[in-house]
Amino acid sequence: MKLKKNESLSRHTTFRIGGPAKYFIEAKTSEELALALDFAKKNKLKTFFLGKGSNVLFSDKGFNGVVIKPAFSRVEVQGDRIIAEAGASLHKLINIAMNHSLTGLECVCGIPGSVGGAVAMNAGVGKSAIGDKILRVWGLDKSQILKVKSQKECKYNYRKSIFQKGSMVITRVEFQLAKGDKKQIRETIKQMWAKRLEKQPYDLPSAGSVFKNPKGRFAGQLIEEAGCKGMRVGDAEVSEKHANFIINAGKACAKDVESLMDLIQKQVRRKFKIKLEPELVIL
Repeated sequence: MKLKKNESLSRHTTFRIGGPAKYFIEAKTSEELALALDFAKKNKLKTFFLGKGSNVLFSDKGFNGVVIKPAFSRVEVQGDRIIAEAGASLHKLINIAMNHSLTGLECVCGIPGSVGGAVAMNAGVGKSAIGDKILRVWGLDKSQILKVKSQKECKYNYRKSIFQKGSMVITRVEFQLAKGDKKQIRETIKQMWAKRLEKQPYDLPSAGSVFKNPKGRFAGQLIEEAGCKGMRVGDAEVSEKHANFIINAGKACAKDVESLMDLIQKQVRRKFKIKLEPELVIL
């Protein structure tokens, strides 16, 4: 187990923002993950489990605890089911599913995250989410005890699950998929990628969607209609391409992003009487 001190978290997030973690551990096996949890417990340290860092904003002061990154990434196909370890990228998962003519995970196409992070956040697009395809989730609690959760026990809702409470770290996930036509699956993925590239700012650092969609509305549309597109605080800027994305246009810091989020919420509340709830995890 390799332990780093004062590791810059800006190196581990898609936002490229964040101060140093007191301790940073990349666990390459489930055994190393157990050792990392034991280290945190013995030293009475706060823990945060990090995937690909695509939906998180760390403080400019960093994290006064231990950031643990599960890096084991094996993916196994068993008929119409797939078992994937937490550190596997969604890109890898989707490609393996496609190559085995399995459909059901196209909803997370283009999200630059890990299996563990996506399952914890119930990532997806619109009403489709990764939690819909889950059979079981394995993980360790803070006492290194193995837990197995059924889909029902995960308590999935819109961008929510029990894993966001931090009481259990995901180690692997079993998905129930359906047999499909490989060419059609590939075409669907191709179309979704093209749509994302057209409408989302993939060319600049961001953390994906900043706010959750209010019931019956789209956050991006509300933000745009409230006149927030192009609004800027420091080097944090509301994307001209998609208003629910904040981009790091240079050397943005966490304070810039949080101040801009506050301005957006005030503008939308003033115009529509709607309170936007952050989808972004802020530490």
